[in-house]
Amino acid sequence: MPFVIWGKFLGKKIITHEQTTVVGLANKIISKFADRVLVSWPESLPYFPENKTALTGNPIRKEVLTVTINKFKFADDLPIIYITGGNQGANTINRRLLKILPHVLAKANIIHQTGKSSLTNDYEQALAVKAKLPGKLQKRYVILDNVFASEIGEIFHKADLIVSRAGANTVTEVLALGKLAVLVPLPWSSHHEQLRNAELAAATGLGLILKQYDNMPAEILLAHIRKGLAAFQLQQDFKHRPLKQAITKAKQLIKLHAAELVAQEVISQLK
Repeated sequence: MPFVIWGKFLGKKIITHEQTTVVGLANKIISKFADRVLVSWPESLPYFPENKTALTGNPIRKEVLTVTINKFKFADDLPIIYITGGNQGANTINRRLLKILPHVLAKANIIHQTGKSSLTNDYEQALAVKAKLPGKLQKRYVILDNVFASEIGEIFHKADLIVSRAGANTVTEVLALGKLAVLVPLPWSSHHEQLRNAELAAATGLGLILKQYDNMPAEILLAHIRKGLAAFQLQQDFKHRPLKQAITKAKQLIKLHAAELVAQEVISQLK
């Protein structure tokens, strides 16, 4: 924020972008100095001056939208679950998953991105748990500490169910690709923005919210995953409506060319 104030003082053009539906204090203040305010969701529009606000959407990584490799292959046709906590991983999700792993692998294949934390050692613990599984289940369990840009498109497109935190980018990608998702919002995110993101996905029918709490048993995660698998098998959303309808509704919220729209706004301010 100090950079914005100094930028305005020096006569620089200022553009801010709000990723989430929840408008934080920082962006409220920055918007006073900004020449242009860009927002990702229609719900954010009322919070900013109409004359300098534009709905651009949230830019999506081009790697998510395209499949360039065929690396992740399984020997059966069971559903594929992608479980991720972002680059740093989510210890809350990881620990509980490892406790219920055989139950999930009995019904699905898993691609699990653990993160690479020296504090929790989730990646190493997942490898140790995998080594103790029966051979048949080991083949259904792929563990990654990090997902490369070249891999994310294949993983997202092959996944039938996603289990993740509810960051703005993740929710945008889930909706853009029309994927069923169990979303575990970070409880201490600013202004509960991850919960608001998850609620946006839930409103389309594609998102199922699991609210994290202290001493939450692993069985709660298992129950939500089973609901997700059941919905996929029935080709229904989480509101028991045809999945295709939810996918159509979700994609209507997304601007696939958001990056280009943001770039256009920037260029317009430089003229």
